[in-house]
Amino acid sequence: MSGPENSYTTLQVSKDLRAAIALMCKRYHDVEVILLECAGFPIVTQHLREQTQLPVYDAVTNANLLMSRYKLEPRR
Repeated sequence: MSGPENSYTTLQVSKDLRAAIALMCKRYHDVEVILLECAGFPIVTQHLREQTQLPVYDAVTNANLLMSRYKLEPRR
């Protein structure tokens, strides 16, 4: 069983996210970080960082941050 074909490109995803972030920043002037919850967004995270000059955290970044704590602390 397969789902519908998706012709949405990385460039389109990045463009749409940049537009949404720009709107958010216009409405809320104190935005300091972007948190992307969708597992499909890591492909555009670096591009968004470069374009917005904001820290951008995605599912992969968050997982790495979570796991780094366990790498540093020895098991008891």
